[in-house]
This record gives sequence, structure tokens and C-alpha cells, in this order.
Amino acid sequence: CRAAVDGAVDPDAVAAVIADPAVDAAAPGLRDRAGAVLVDTLWFLGLDTEGGDEAQPRRDRLLELVRAAVRAEVVTVAALKEGLEPEVMQGAGLIPSAEIFKRKEVRLNTAQKYAQRKYNLLREESEGFSKLVTELAELPAAGGGEATATRARGARDVARNVQSLIGYFDLDPNRVCDLVLGAMQASPRRAPAALAVLDLFQPAALPHVLGFRFQAHAPAPASADGLVAARAGGDTPAALYALAATLVAAGRVRLHDLLPHLHPTVPEA
Repeated sequence: CRAAVDGAVDPDAVAAVIADPAVDAAAPGLRDRAGAVLVDTLWFLGLDTEGGDEAQPRRDRLLELVRAAVRAEVVTVAALKEGLEPEVMQGAGLIPSAEIFKRKEVRLNTAQKYAQRKYNLLREESEGFSKLVTELAELPAAGGGEATATRARGARDVARNVQSLIGYFDLDPNRVCDLVLGAMQASPRRAPAALAVLDLFQPAALPHVLGFRFQAHAPAPASADGLVAARAGGDTPAALYALAATLVAAGRVRLHDLLPHLHPTVPEA
């Protein structure tokens, strides 16, 4: 190729050698590989022939070599458009304008790499939590006495699906953890299986999420006249105490970490 650019060899002769069927017969696939190498070679020669009037004769022979390669079908126009500079392609007649090609290239790259996708975040979040609730209903019950929503599945399968929902819908892990605790509280027989789901969350956060459930049933602060308002969430349900006992027995929550969230506090008691 360099000899053709330097004027020592006819460009059509170079293309004819690469296109010779005997080349592919001697080594199958060699012609295809030669086409890929030819694109890289033409790109390098395009840089080598940049310059003023002195480099123009070599530049013209390079453009003729590109045209000869296309005529001999040793390389496709699409491959040349991927590998050559726009100015070389314009000179060889592959594109009408280098400037228009560059603008289209910039727009295409921007659309593929930097365009922002718009999401309905409220809808996405609602859909994520609805799928989460459905998934928690799939937790198997101890002893198999309680049927799941659709079919019995292993706790680890549910845990993997919950983890996928958190990542896909960008769900708040603390809210997800609270829903898992709610499922354990509502269906104590599924609590042993739900422990596998709790492994997804940071152990240090668990007593605080559980504590908020107790705080929802704590009495409101006393008013100015000394009267104590009714409990905001009503009496603390026995199922919540049972849930706390299950988590303490399983070693997921330490009673010492849960005490600050209970009422009355230790000094008040």
C-alpha cells in the first residue's frame, strides 16, 4: 500500500492482489482478515499524507487506492466509514461532505452514550413495592400449613428476587426491611423463612427499623395540663412482641439495642 501511495505500484494492482481468489484458497479467511488490516493501513496512510501541497500527490494516490479497493470488493464501504477519517472518505467519494458526516457522528454518539432516559419515578416505585409484596407472600410457611400466593418456593429464591427488585426499582432498603418485618409480624409462621431475606440488610439498621414499629404504638407526649393523649397507633400488638422475640432468639437483634425504642424506658420503669 505504501508503494502505491509513493507511486511505485499501481493502486489497482495492489487491490487485485488482495482480491485474488488464490489468496483465500491458499489460506481460508485470509482475505477477510486482509480487508480488516487494509482499513487500518489506509487510516495510517491518511495521517501520513496530511500536509500542504508537497503531500498532495501522495494524498491523491491514497484516494485512488481507496477507490480501487472498493472496486475490487476487497473491503466494504461500511468498513471504510468506520475506520477512515472523514476527509479521506470525502476525497475518495465515499461520502458527500466530511463536515456533515462529523455532525451526524456527534449526534449519534450523543444519542447513544449521553442521552438521558426519562422515567416516571412514582410509577416505577409503586410497581416495585407491589411486586415486593407479592414476592413476600411467596415465603414458605413453617410446616407447610399455610399456602403461598401462587406456589411454594424456597426462602433463598425469594431473597434473591427481593434483592433484584431493590436494585431494579431502586427501592429504599429501609422501607423494604420494614415491609419484610411487617410480613413476619402478619404471618408468624413465615418468620423463619423471612430470616433469609433479612440477611440482605445491614444488621446495625435492623433494631432501628423494628424500633420504629414499637414507636408507632408509643403514647403521645403529655399535654400542658398533664394529660396523656391516647396512643398514636393503639395498643402494641402481641404479634409485634412475638416478632421481636423471634429476632432476638435468632440473634438478629440484641435486646440492648432495642430497649431505647421501647416504652416505658428503663429509667421510667
